[in-house]
Amino acid sequence: PRAIAQPNHPSFVTAPVVGLLGRLVRSPVFTGTQQLTFGFNADLPASQPARAQPTVNTLPPAPLQAQGQNTDPALREQVVGWLREEARTVLTQRCEAFRHVLKLPPLRLRIKDSRSRWGSCSALGNLNFSWRLVLAPASVLDYVVVHELCHRVFLDHSAAFWALVASILPNYAEQRAWLRKEGATLHRW
Repeated sequence: PRAIAQPNHPSFVTAPVVGLLGRLVRSPVFTGTQQLTFGFNADLPASQPARAQPTVNTLPPAPLQAQGQNTDPALREQVVGWLREEARTVLTQRCEAFRHVLKLPPLRLRIKDSRSRWGSCSALGNLNFSWRLVLAPASVLDYVVVHELCHRVFLDHSAAFWALVASILPNYAEQRAWLRKEGATLHRW
């Protein structure tokens, strides 16, 4: 699937949270010896104790909007680095799960900073994904994963391709519509 127009990057505040797979999470980013949290909520304390798992709050009804001033480009770089690693972990897990459903051989997966596509599948079956997918709801990420895995069977968008997608995700049209409507908000990062 192709990405759409790209809004400006978000600003960071001292103590934010971020949307991860459609949930608000608070996860630490380390700058030297100082531990900061990041994302969208300026009301959180600036320093949090280390946690094995992010703190999860309720899902907002609309895509998250950034607030505050970006005073530290290094912080943005750290946040994006953390998000890329989260994307690699989640996308690898989801690809493996759906690969088995489709009975496909092991795959090569790369996480990219793509501005024009959410994912792609090469003629050799290698998969590429935008790290920004981890900011979308989990069902949307799953749709892109299934879409690209189905290209390992059909390297086109034929009726057979879409039938295969629908056999795995019957509601894929809802996820596809979400990407078309809200996908640009993911490019704020």
